[in-house]
Amino acid sequence: MTTSPYWPLHAKWLKSLTIQSDIGLHINLTEGKPLSQSMLNTYGECFPSLSKLMIQSYFRKLNFNVILTEMNAQIDQFEANMGKLPDFIDGHQHVHQLPIIRDSILKIYEKRLKQNPYCFIRCVNDQSVFFHIKQDAYIKRCIIQLSGASALKNELITRKIPHNTSFSGIYNFKHSTEYAQLFITFLKQVKNHGLIMCHPGLASNNSKEDDMTEDTISYSRENEYRYFLSAEFLEACHHHHVILKTGRSFY
Repeated sequence: MTTSPYWPLHAKWLKSLTIQSDIGLHINLTEGKPLSQSMLNTYGECFPSLSKLMIQSYFRKLNFNVILTEMNAQIDQFEANMGKLPDFIDGHQHVHQLPIIRDSILKIYEKRLKQNPYCFIRCVNDQSVFFHIKQDAYIKRCIIQLSGASALKNELITRKIPHNTSFSGIYNFKHSTEYAQLFITFLKQVKNHGLIMCHPGLASNNSKEDDMTEDTISYSRENEYRYFLSAEFLEACHHHHVILKTGRSFY
């Protein structure tokens, strides 16, 4: 998230990983302050909440050009600190698949991002979630699917834009202490060339003074982080015949 005040420092950490990993841009439109002046002038000093953004998006109250300008500003920050374009792009809280925002992402890809020959767009479409009522975070999964997942996938296919074939990793963060068991389910759900979303990290001290809202899933991040450092993670991947690869495998 290049809107974060920590981005310049974190970009330095990431530079050493660009060969073995995809480093992508997590477009942010719901947390902290915008980067572009046009976004500030139109929508205020802080981004709207996710619910407000969704309402504005579906009622066509978002300004396409303003959203486009803000996204380009975030890409500019990425490029300035990484010295390259992102390897993939997606949205914080999956906002990249919402109406108008989705159109902005697609335009930016065609005009700018495909200059990186291996750049892909994250696709979260998985219509099978509707049939698994007893699955963890069922309502959350359904909302994500109903907020533009299928529409984005259709656009990606039509435009022949590289994307992942399947998507997993959604769960109720209250259950993060059971992450090792949950991850087994994610491994079973994901298909070849698929993605498993995760949020590993250390405890956050973010505050309003840092121009970011409090990290409400800090506890879950630590549980995930510990799991991915463990031998149990690698053993689970091996047992389910999962090999970690970069997005170049999507081509």
